[in-house]
Amino acid sequence: MAEKDILLKVCNLKMHFPVEKTMFGKVTSWVKAVDDVSFEVERGKTFGLVGESGCGKTTTGKCVLRINKPTEGQIYYKGKDISNATAAELKEIRREIQLIFQDPYGSLDPRQSAGSIIREAIVTGPHDEKDVSGRVKELLETVELLPEMAERYPHEMSGGQRQRLGIARALACNPELIVCDEPVSALDVSIQAQVINLFSSLQERLGLTYVFIAHDLAVVRHIADVIGVMYLGHIVEIMDAGEIYTNPVHPYTKALLSAVPITDYYVEKQRQRILLEGEVPSPINAPSGCPFHPRCAYATDICRRENPKLADVGGGHRVACHLCAKDSV
Repeated sequence: MAEKDILLKVCNLKMHFPVEKTMFGKVTSWVKAVDDVSFEVERGKTFGLVGESGCGKTTTGKCVLRINKPTEGQIYYKGKDISNATAAELKEIRREIQLIFQDPYGSLDPRQSAGSIIREAIVTGPHDEKDVSGRVKELLETVELLPEMAERYPHEMSGGQRQRLGIARALACNPELIVCDEPVSALDVSIQAQVINLFSSLQERLGLTYVFIAHDLAVVRHIADVIGVMYLGHIVEIMDAGEIYTNPVHPYTKALLSAVPITDYYVEKQRQRILLEGEVPSPINAPSGCPFHPRCAYATDICRRENPKLADVGGGHRVACHLCAKDSV
């Protein structure tokens, strides 16, 4: 992949939060929410980031947006390192990198109408009110809402309509990259499909690039081009979306897939569930070596001593597992 095709590049990203301090202010304990994460997002494509709750997906997205300043690592946007960008630089960057929230109601001002919410994102200086009104109407139609919805308030809308409003607000800034933080998890299943189709349509029409954060593998499979699987602050596997069901390699990815519901009764009856023992370790006291080894049925001594790096197992499919080449995994 040519370097010019990479819109976002994250290198060795770490985000550690202090938990305990001595009376002299020295930090004695950290939450390692994100620990050495690296990935690339091609322009006009979707990178899906999946994993169970608490694995660091949202924190990674906040670091990309520079809501959180990374503890270590670099974030390159259009080839420029923004991990240490100034407030003035971030003001410009954040118009090009937008966020769509998980909770559409909580992210909208209940005292503002839909039109006012979108207008606020459009207006940044001298402007013609007719142009702004036309742009508000255009954005509502773009996300498949009626222009009359501009007069409604968030509490007068359904969950799906509120999320469409959130998408319209993000599009008002003419972004190139949108971080979608579980944007359909709070919606009914039928509405989820409509919103996912809307995301795909907008990407095709506007050339958008997405970082799509979710815990539902079935949802991510439908929209993502490349999928990264996170566990306890680490990316343990990166693969093309088409491979996640046909060629998963990491034991954790296989366990996640075994929990995805299947509508075909006979297929569901024949498949074998993978039940992981124990609980997810605390990021305050993460295990040494591979973060997954306390729950892995294939763990050996090297897994307990050394944290594996992402290694290519063919065709750009990368896995962080010492035993990935063995048939037993």
